[in-house]
Amino acid sequence: MVNKTKAKNIEEKTQKIKKKSKLRGESGEELSFDQHIAKGHFLVKAIIEIMGAPKEHIEKTMEAVVDKVTEQDYLELSFEEIFEAKPAKDKETLFTTFTELEFWVASTNDMISFVFDFTPSSIEILEPTDIKISSKSLSDFLLDLIAKIHIADSHVKEAGTRLKLIDKNTVHLLRNFLLFLLKDEPAKVDLLSKKVGIKEENLLPFLDRLIEEGVVEKKDDLFHLTKK
Repeated sequence: MVNKTKAKNIEEKTQKIKKKSKLRGESGEELSFDQHIAKGHFLVKAIIEIMGAPKEHIEKTMEAVVDKVTEQDYLELSFEEIFEAKPAKDKETLFTTFTELEFWVASTNDMISFVFDFTPSSIEILEPTDIKISSKSLSDFLLDLIAKIHIADSHVKEAGTRLKLIDKNTVHLLRNFLLFLLKDEPAKVDLLSKKVGIKEENLLPFLDRLIEEGVVEKKDDLFHLTKK
């Protein structure tokens, strides 16, 4: 059963959004537990976690995530509890927070939509405890899952292509900046490091590449442009 002692006033948030929801009555009224079960709905418990910093930021972000969950027309949120952010284990400057949610969905496809939309760290079907599913329903579920995986995969590939382009442009920008700094006079790596804002150990590979290209030379710990 839904734990209503900890629940916030979710009905106030969702009244307008859920007025015509398939998870409500004909007049937009909230269904009882027995009515949900009679209609074949699923009661689901999920946990969503966020890690980041500062503490206030991830707590506000979690509140925004819960508000976004509330807006989804394929689920009926019945319980939510957001926990205070705590320092993350083995992460000195990061915090972690999580929220527990309980909600009704009309189908397994809607459960999959929630998983892909909000990537919970945990999900559990609370009711019904025994589920009978037809071969058609199972096929529809798998087809929906496959479709969402393909969409997610295309997004990942597109993001990877964009990151490669950004990395390439960043390398060109750093290369030109280093050549500009060495234009007037030679410099040691510690000075170049301070000017470009990159640690010495991370900057050296870029300088080595410029040496391999023949545009920079190193002598007595000083880097300078190659004389043409």
